[in-house]
Amino acid sequence: MFTRRREPGFDVEVYISTAEEGKPVHKRVVVSVPEGASVEDLLNILDKERAIGKNFFRKLLKSGKFFTLLVGDKRIDIPDGLNHRISAGDRVALITPMAGG
Repeated sequence: MFTRRREPGFDVEVYISTAEEGKPVHKRVVVSVPEGASVEDLLNILDKERAIGKNFFRKLLKSGKFFTLLVGDKRIDIPDGLNHRISAGDRVALITPMAGG
C-alpha cells in the first residue's frame, strides 16, 4: 500500500465577498496551501476547490475588473502582487465591488 506524502504547508482563512450570477456571495473558507505559496497559487487552489464557482478567480483576473485583495492588513495590487507570498497565520480577504443604489 502506498501512502501519499502530504506536502508541507498550512491552512489559510479566506473571506470572499462578491456577486455571482447577480446574487451577493459572502463566504469564509479555509484552504490548505503549500509552503511558499503565492497569491496566485491560492487563487488557483480556490478555483480547483470551486470555492465560488468554476474558474471564478481565473475569470476575475482575466476580466481586468477591479477588486480588493488583502493579505493580513496589507492591500495587494493585482497583477503585480500575484507573486506575493502567503505566510502561516495570514488571513486573506477578496472583495469585489457590487452594483447597487
